[in-house]
Amino acid sequence: MTKAVACIRKGWLHVRNSSYMLLDVRVPQQFQKCHVTGAVNYPYTVASIGRAAEPRELIAFKHQPTKPIICYDFDGHHAPDVARTLLQRGYRNFHVLNGGNYSHI
Repeated sequence: MTKAVACIRKGWLHVRNSSYMLLDVRVPQQFQKCHVTGAVNYPYTVASIGRAAEPRELIAFKHQPTKPIICYDFDGHHAPDVARTLLQRGYRNFHVLNGGNYSHI
């Protein structure tokens, strides 16, 4: 897996890598307020609904072992639940950012 190159600029965390997906599982209001540039929003409240609600960007990464999906939320509370849901749906190339996105800044 390629390491993410991250830096903080003007209050935003920017990631320079297109070989993986950052999946922000917070609710849309939180995502719109502040998020990692380039992240895809897939709220934990929607993840439990079913496959029909999966973003097309997420589906494109399914069965792509060289393109990991990195799930994160604010504090690490909901991302593990979404990861379990993705596992049940056949996703194997995902990781959970330990502790949420603000524990690493």
